[in-house]
Amino acid sequence: MSKFTNARIVGSNMTRDRYPNGGLPRGDAKLSISQSDLKIISSNSHKWRFGPEQEDTDATRFGALLDCILLTPEQFAARYAVIPETYHDEKTGAEKPWTFAANICKAWREQHEGKDHVKTAEMGDAQRAVEVLKADPDIFALLTGAQCQVLITADFMAENGVIVPVAGLIDVVPAGGPCLADVKTAADGSAGGWARQVFSRGMHVQAAFYLDLWNAANPDDQRSEFRHIVVENETPFEVGRRLLDAEFITLGRDHYEHALEKYARCLKSGNWPTFDLAGEWTLTSAEPWMLMRQGKEKLRDQYAELTGEK
Repeated sequence: MSKFTNARIVGSNMTRDRYPNGGLPRGDAKLSISQSDLKIISSNSHKWRFGPEQEDTDATRFGALLDCILLTPEQFAARYAVIPETYHDEKTGAEKPWTFAANICKAWREQHEGKDHVKTAEMGDAQRAVEVLKADPDIFALLTGAQCQVLITADFMAENGVIVPVAGLIDVVPAGGPCLADVKTAADGSAGGWARQVFSRGMHVQAAFYLDLWNAANPDDQRSEFRHIVVENETPFEVGRRLLDAEFITLGRDHYEHALEKYARCLKSGNWPTFDLAGEWTLTSAEPWMLMRQGKEKLRDQYAELTGEK
């Protein structure tokens, strides 16, 4: 049974800055919690509460750019500005490589303040990746007629009585059918290593969180599957199609519910635990692969001594 109440669709073609109460500080009970908060909260709530906001990386910036071009292209002009490769030097009349040390380039930056600035090469890579995705018949069919960037809000009813506002921004809600989907960029999109990436990046948590939010807000349109539209972030932008199994989704559900219950306890008590409890020293043990490596090294050295190779 879902622990979400008051679930509703805020709208589609939304962006993360449309999250309700997005300007509130961490620790404020009215702040809406997203799935990206849950991974940190579950492992170290103190770090989430008092640490800095996570900064974007090249990979996350590329992913956001690709999402915009693929899912909400009508928003591109309002969100992004492509940095020219050259500028016209009025003194010499020559075209020179773009540099923000030049006054004309500084003026361009001021004119496009508030937008994310994208290099021409980055823009070209994102456009080519989108073309590859659209050329895949199965992905094209999944995206055709779909709602994109669907924002849903709800309240999570914790066991201690605390009500936690939550919000989720779903990449793709296909027109009919059993699934929701998310677009993922990756250095390696191969099927063999995807399960590890899902677990380490918390994609299973996101999947369960989004499915439960959607189903709470849409009693007449229940979804049970979650798919990943995968594209590698380097040329030739290889594409993968992944479907999470039910066990992985159940594991994600357990994770997000545990994290939200922990967060609710922190809100009520005002105590934000860190890695170790007071007075606790966590035992650090050698993992099996470490023991195996050590054993192999010893055997190799013993063999070298016996054969006179050492």
